[in-house]
Amino acid sequence: MSILYDRWRNLTPTVSDQDRFPEMFAINRRIDRKQCSRVVPMKVLVLGMCRTGTASMWEALKMLGFVDCYHMMNTMIDPNDNDMWLEAINGKYFGSKPFTRREWDMLLGHCQAVCDFPACAFPEELIKAYPDAKVILTNRNVDAWYTSCIGTIRVSMTSSLLYSMGFFDTEVMGKWTPMTRALFKGVFDDNFEKNGRAVFERQYATVRELVPKEQLLEFQMGEGWPRLCEFLNVEEPNVPYPNTNEAAAFRDRNWLRLKLAAKRGAPKIVATAATVIGVASWGVWYWRRRK
Repeated sequence: MSILYDRWRNLTPTVSDQDRFPEMFAINRRIDRKQCSRVVPMKVLVLGMCRTGTASMWEALKMLGFVDCYHMMNTMIDPNDNDMWLEAINGKYFGSKPFTRREWDMLLGHCQAVCDFPACAFPEELIKAYPDAKVILTNRNVDAWYTSCIGTIRVSMTSSLLYSMGFFDTEVMGKWTPMTRALFKGVFDDNFEKNGRAVFERQYATVRELVPKEQLLEFQMGEGWPRLCEFLNVEEPNVPYPNTNEAAAFRDRNWLRLKLAAKRGAPKIVATAATVIGVASWGVWYWRRRK
């Protein structure tokens, strides 16, 4: 029992977790985006691939006043959004009805900016829907990006443990894991190792082709404020540019995602365990009786 207790305690979120990743605790607002519409103008589309400094850019844009800025983290804060993102993914990659400006305004109407997956999986669609928005391509060396994704995004989006937790935490992980798995399958044709680099190169070529040069900023990881603020025509903050979501922090956030899911799904986990133990105990009793 002490071993089980220690393992459960390790799955219990701590105060330090909340200090490091406060956005992970602001979840389940139960918003129905299909009842929403655009309430603020879309100003910035960050269409660089994940793991190119998008988490830092997400923080930076919010600091510059572009609120809300939609990032993959928003799909945990507003888990009902995953249902609509899954519709968008199916529309682009799996033969369902593609989104129009109307659907994008429902899903993203509260946002002045988007960043990271799942939004960056729709460069053509978002550029067409919001032709006046400025576009930022966060960028890095493709081989460094590939290596980073293998140890982070790929693990997260193919994790059997995270996927199985969705059976217990139905309100959050039960919505998030099907969306992310469909996204990964659609974007990389279900084979990141084979297609990852080609998808990366195609993404950047597509954006460069579609966006006028004066409307596009190519932003390298680690650049800082000056070119970004000049491009967006905003004042440069008197604080350092954010530096978030390094590989270690990404893994810590994934572990926290699992801990929170375990906490939310605890009643179902306990009920399932009790059922399994009960059935197993009955089986042992019956087997011994038959001997």
